[in-house]
Amino acid sequence: MTSQKPKLSIDQALTLLARMQAAAPAVTADKLGEIAALLQSLSHDNSYLVGLYGEALILPVANGAPQPAPQTPGVTPPGEDSDDVSLSENDVLLLQLEEALRPRLSAVQALVEPLTGGETTTLSGELKATLRQVRDHNRAAQALLDGVEMVVALQQGLLDMMPLIFSANMLLREAERQAQERAQGREQTLEVTYPDSELKAVGDYQRILVILLDLIDNASRYTPRGGHIRVKAESLGTHVLFSVDDNGIGLRPEDEDHIGEAFWRANDQPLVRQHPGTGLRLYLAAQVLALLEGELVFSGDDAMGSTFSFMLPAP
Repeated sequence: MTSQKPKLSIDQALTLLARMQAAAPAVTADKLGEIAALLQSLSHDNSYLVGLYGEALILPVANGAPQPAPQTPGVTPPGEDSDDVSLSENDVLLLQLEEALRPRLSAVQALVEPLTGGETTTLSGELKATLRQVRDHNRAAQALLDGVEMVVALQQGLLDMMPLIFSANMLLREAERQAQERAQGREQTLEVTYPDSELKAVGDYQRILVILLDLIDNASRYTPRGGHIRVKAESLGTHVLFSVDDNGIGLRPEDEDHIGEAFWRANDQPLVRQHPGTGLRLYLAAQVLALLEGELVFSGDDAMGSTFSFMLPAP
């Protein structure tokens, strides 16, 4: 019988992060410091909401027990059937951190999201703006936890993959459906070019859809209002190439060596600072694609836009 692991408080989580930061290389230590700062910000946000709404932030319970935190889809958590998996001390600390924070973040989300949906008219404009900031911090923190959990799963070989043959047109169509509204909200044109002939690719469809949507969202975030984003698929014979092209901030020579590094973001770019992020999207995309015998490639020029593409095997 597996013993119940103790839950970490925010203070304990910050203490563990400080220990990891002290032992980590300089670049990793800086990123862990950013994570600690984000957690402190979220803790302040949570205290602010408790002051406003009190008991509304208590997590729902069933039969007297707290509800389990939601798991990242496609990640197999280590448990009674994973005796052959040996987690490092840092992996264990990161998973304990995830377990401590996710229920709190879910509680904040359940309270804040309805209040920022545009239908609440009893709140002042200043309070709505503050709640939107809390919402954005919360979303960024949940994305960070998802990313860290995936990193640990990749390192331990626990990431579930379901390769299958899928239609490139189907993937493009679903990505367009999900991304179009956000692009329109930013006054951008999203143009999807479908191949003339039916293309098939081999990969985990759901994970590839997430990668394509992330590339489109990155293009949208880092392209000014009124910009243009183009998405297409084409045959390379043995592979299928999916591309996302934009006329946004582009890539500088000094950025190219860092593309795909975990937690790296071009934070000296004003448009990058405007959008919270984890710096894990491209890193995880490259890792997942490698497991599927694919590859992430990119090109661009400073202030002239960029193209992010990935290749997958054809059947």
